[in-house]
Amino acid sequence: MIGTLGGAGGLGWSHSNEEKVFAAAMLYSVNKVATQTQALSAKELPPGVPIKKANN
Repeated sequence: MIGTLGGAGGLGWSHSNEEKVFAAAMLYSVNKVATQTQALSAKELPPGVPIKKANN
C-alpha cells in the first residue's frame, strides 16, 4: 500500500490543489479496499448453495 500522497506526485497528479485532493482521495480509497480485501481473504468461505440439476 502506498499510504502517502508522495506516491501520487510521481503519477503527475500534483499540479493543482484539485488534482492533489483527487489523488489523495484515490489513494485513500485504494488503501481501504486493500485492507478490506485482506480481511475478507482471511475468512473462510460459507458453504456453497445447493443447486438442483435440470431434468433433461
